[in-house]
Amino acid sequence: MSLLDMPGTLKQPLRVGVRRGCAAVVLSLHGELDLYTKALLFGELDEVLSPSQAYPPGVVVDLSELSFCDSSGLGALIGIRKRMMAAGRPLALVGVHGMVARILHRTGLDRIFRCYLTVADAEHALADVHA
Repeated sequence: MSLLDMPGTLKQPLRVGVRRGCAAVVLSLHGELDLYTKALLFGELDEVLSPSQAYPPGVVVDLSELSFCDSSGLGALIGIRKRMMAAGRPLALVGVHGMVARILHRTGLDRIFRCYLTVADAEHALADVHA
């Protein structure tokens, strides 16, 4: 039995909200991004990147409601970046705070991800990329 399965411990599963913006699809993450929840994020991304969907070209990942991110979650964000680059589509992160901000800074990944304070800022920047 893991610590998370023990009675009295709290576990926040990941919820992914998807919203179509003007210049980007916004994926809002709520809860924990880890080994057990990253598949949900990838599933939503698969739908956004599907050729049968008429989504805007950019993707904004809003991390402002993310309460936890481990190395698997960080790997998922890197994987998303690679997939977006391969598809020739821009990616931005929003609401990077706390542990995630520290991890990105310590690993130097804050220099490769486009990070913005607000979804509006990110959408505006991504619109300029494809203008």
